[in-house]
Amino acid sequence: VSLRTEHGLAITSAMQTDVPGGVTGLVEVLSDAGVRYLSVAHNYAGRSVPYLIGGEQLERPFYWKAPSGKRVLVWFTDTLHGNAYMEGNILGLSESFSVAEESLPCYLAALAERPYPFDSGTWLPEAAQVKRDPYPYDILHLRVQGKYGDNAPPNLAVSEVAREWNSTWAYPHLRVDRNEEFFAAAVERLGDRIPEWEGDWADWWADGLGSGARMLGWAREAQGAMRVGTTLHTLTDVLSNGGRPRHRSSTRKAYEDIGLFDEHTWGARSPWEDDEDGWGSGALQWQRKASYAQNAREAALDLVASGARFATDRLRGSRGLASILVFNPSGWARTDVVRVFLPHSTVPATIDVAVEDDRDGTKIATVARAQVHVEHRPAGRFLEFLAKEVPALGYARFNVVEGSPVSVEVTSSGKATVANEYYEVGYSLPDAWVNSVRERSTGRELVNRQALLGLNTYIFDRYATSPRVDHLSGRVFSRELDLIADRLTGDRAVMVKRETSELGESMTLDVRAPGCSSLLTTISVWREVPRVEIKNRLWKLRTVDKQSVFFAFPLAPPGPEMFYELPGIGANADAPTVPGSPEHMRAIRHWAALGGDLGSVAWATADAPLVQFGDIHSPYTPFPGTLRLAAPEPGTIYSWVLNNIWDTNFPTEQGGEMSFRYAIASRPEGGAAGLGARLGESLSTPLVAAVAPPSTKRGDAAQSGSICAVEKPEVRLVQATASNNGDDLVLWLNNQADGDLTTQVEFPTLSVRAAKLGTVFEEGQVTLPLQDRSVAVTLKAGETRALSLQLGPDGISS
Repeated sequence: VSLRTEHGLAITSAMQTDVPGGVTGLVEVLSDAGVRYLSVAHNYAGRSVPYLIGGEQLERPFYWKAPSGKRVLVWFTDTLHGNAYMEGNILGLSESFSVAEESLPCYLAALAERPYPFDSGTWLPEAAQVKRDPYPYDILHLRVQGKYGDNAPPNLAVSEVAREWNSTWAYPHLRVDRNEEFFAAAVERLGDRIPEWEGDWADWWADGLGSGARMLGWAREAQGAMRVGTTLHTLTDVLSNGGRPRHRSSTRKAYEDIGLFDEHTWGARSPWEDDEDGWGSGALQWQRKASYAQNAREAALDLVASGARFATDRLRGSRGLASILVFNPSGWARTDVVRVFLPHSTVPATIDVAVEDDRDGTKIATVARAQVHVEHRPAGRFLEFLAKEVPALGYARFNVVEGSPVSVEVTSSGKATVANEYYEVGYSLPDAWVNSVRERSTGRELVNRQALLGLNTYIFDRYATSPRVDHLSGRVFSRELDLIADRLTGDRAVMVKRETSELGESMTLDVRAPGCSSLLTTISVWREVPRVEIKNRLWKLRTVDKQSVFFAFPLAPPGPEMFYELPGIGANADAPTVPGSPEHMRAIRHWAALGGDLGSVAWATADAPLVQFGDIHSPYTPFPGTLRLAAPEPGTIYSWVLNNIWDTNFPTEQGGEMSFRYAIASRPEGGAAGLGARLGESLSTPLVAAVAPPSTKRGDAAQSGSICAVEKPEVRLVQATASNNGDDLVLWLNNQADGDLTTQVEFPTLSVRAAKLGTVFEEGQVTLPLQDRSVAVTLKAGETRALSLQLGPDGISS
């Protein structure tokens, strides 16, 4: 969303309503966009109890600071101050002067005398426990809207009440104004009395991420694919079009769809109803919301496909039966298994084929697999092969040649293990869990074998609360296990397939999973790829009963430090947070990692961001732990993949096929955050491959190419794009470390005349000195910066 109006005026304030929390990365984005003020209204609705875990310390207003040092000034209203965003409406300010005259003085007096202005129990009974100083200042922000209701239209009564009040009373003075004016007055009056809090202000309603799990996976895939598609178009321009990154794809509609899917209030008040309009139109509204995720995903994948075709057409070679271009959108050279469709029209299926690396002519192990749904999809086959050392932000060319693909041994029984040169993975069929992941170079066991549950255990919880009751979870208090009606785990797994080839090994297990008609778990390891992959493909039975599904990952912590990726920023688990942030769950982006003197182990998720660490908590206030562990398990990650806990605004049931993908990797020495960052990107951002017929032109394009390489693993290359003026190359860099760092960014083939570092809006740019085809870029913790490169006349150096 543009934060500059068509007249060039800057917007300096933002508003956030209803959702109680926000990630630290929001401070980064707002600050870079020139937004200095943030007005929030936090609706607790029974699922949020920050005032019971330190949130009563949070003053109004306060500065919210990111680890980078950037900050915004925040005013917040919450449920206890007047039903969040209805504070002014409760006082009659949108109703009439007579109501306001009766209510407002009492409210102001209560605000100056009590911890919260209303009697205990008006909103939440537990508030009686709160010890808090009354509001101390003589300036107050009262959020008011046209009517007492969500998404209310404007109402002239607000201004009429303020006019009559000011003509009747000398004090206090009411002023109807923009947020900016209040914040400016607050800064002028309060000065250095305004406190400052740093860190994540986590979202208490993040459990909603599990309420539409399939569509959430689509939206997350779309987010990544948009960046990859843009990068592919830019990479091709730079490497084959005289070095000018002129291509700027139209991505606005897809990003709008992603944003509209993220808006939480879809589903209407009664999502179990199927009316055509009003509160009971939840089924129709959810269909509309789901379509945003689906449309965004399709548009994003189309952008990737068009970018790959665009690049392949310009970079294909003339040798072999066809060219395969493998593209690497990451900032470091990658080796990974790729999968690409070879059409029958390009190479007839009657010809046996293999793949060779065009850089040195070596033949590569290749597995050919048949097309699926052959009656309705293009004729051809899929090729899988190992693409080695694909250059950073670049490509490598491979040739399809005549030859025999490698054989694949397929069995339906046998020892439940898979292994490559890095890991040996053992599986317990009776328990239906991974009981060992052994690091072969050191013999270190990555699974905590003393944990309550094994790795990738399927956990099914059913709760004893009623369905189809508006805001029911806001009226329920949990005492540990009393609301858990059933807790069952998967068991009695049967191996249905085991594959071994020169590419690697995999096994597929059919797990008995309560609440599902089927659960297929596939565990894979690939030659020369240092990670273990796990894919859980489940078919959920639809029900309105309140349920949750988890997968357990008990990692053997090599040390005391834990890191994880929040949206836009990496965080240490011990980092400061804004008081009152939830402690029972986190919404991460892609990875978590444990580290210490004995090495590091990292875990990544592609589709399921909601996690709990060390315990499974009841989803009802005050969210107690429920496992009653004999000993703490600080390294256990519970991936909370889906639920239907929230009664309002989300689907009341989920069903059908859903897939959840994970990866595990380790390192004998330190560097947990860097290991996690690269594992997360390897899983969520695969290499992209495309096929083209051989070129008939004289003189092939280069067999491989690279735009840039980023030295530090904690720094992620988010995307490459053209500058606003269409002439410069812009590289977005994100620091996922929990501290400041400096990294070299090298340009092995680019002729760079000047380099500037600024915001992603290409503002505040500072010129960096060039150092023999590289620049040193310093990024603060959690910062995302755009490195703008002015290329020489030829773009690509000789």
